Amino acid sequence: MINGNFGDFTANLESLDIIKYFISHNNEINIDISTNGSARNKEYWQRLGRTGVQTYFCLDGLADTHGLYRQDTVFENIIENAQIFSEAGGKSIWQ
Repeated sequence: MINGNFGDFTANLESLDIIKYFISHNNEINIDISTNGSARNKEYWQRLGRTGVQTYFCLDGLADTHGLYRQDTVFENIIENAQIFSEAGGKSIWQ
């Protein structure tokens, strides 16, 4: 479980390489990532989804209240990132 207590894992520029490293050493590993889903671009979320990891998208409210709790994030972008991730094969849980 990569939970982001010390920062959002997806903001790490090497996060995809780290996931691929884990998988290359154990192709049966279960990897869970907790994220607010606001970092990175669409291509990143598609590539992360293809790895098959499970991701918890942590949302605080809906479009009208989310920004009160998750400063400097855009609710609509997070929803789009989660959809792209799921369509690429990622397993998502909305938390």
